[in-house]
Amino acid sequence: MSEAEPEEGSAEPGPSPVAEKPRLPWLEVFVDIPNFEIGLRGLGWPDKVRYTQLGRELAPVLPGGPFFLKKVWCFAAVRGFDAATGTGALSNDRNVSHLRAIRDTSGGLGELVLSHRMSDDREKGVDVNLAAWMMEGACDDRFQTALLLSNDSDFSGLCRRIRARGTGVIFGYVDRQFFDNDHLRQAVSCGYNLNRTLIQKCAHR
Repeated sequence: MSEAEPEEGSAEPGPSPVAEKPRLPWLEVFVDIPNFEIGLRGLGWPDKVRYTQLGRELAPVLPGGPFFLKKVWCFAAVRGFDAATGTGALSNDRNVSHLRAIRDTSGGLGELVLSHRMSDDREKGVDVNLAAWMMEGACDDRFQTALLLSNDSDFSGLCRRIRARGTGVIFGYVDRQFFDNDHLRQAVSCGYNLNRTLIQKCAHR
């Protein structure tokens, strides 16, 4: 037997195993559009945001990251809402271009969830929809961390329940005055301050 031939029963040397690239933890973003944009407006910042772009900017830098950005959920209310189908006639709303950009140009990464707006501009259903979608995602293990863009303390119980499952929740706020919310502060894993430069970069024009 020549030296080049392997001995009977011996294994041929195979290629060296390639180490698998570790998978990034999945992030989903939940935006309470009326509440979050009121905060932006109060500061005199751009109050119409491209939330898909904002999510992409935040995924690498949030605490516990970098993350793989899986979905950006945007919750809003419109006057032309059809309760039977869950869809809205965006042409009837003054925020039509802003909301249509979320629906039509986000490449599947952004999802617009609509509810009913009363004639006096009170929104109905935004908070309920956000809580339902966020809890459903946590129960289905759809993400490891959720980023909540809202200063509504009603979400504190939701955040506590999600964290009790071992899922992280980050509270995204703008300016220190909008983090002065004891209920949310105690309920989330941590907070992250979104600065004006970032919001201007992601503004919808």
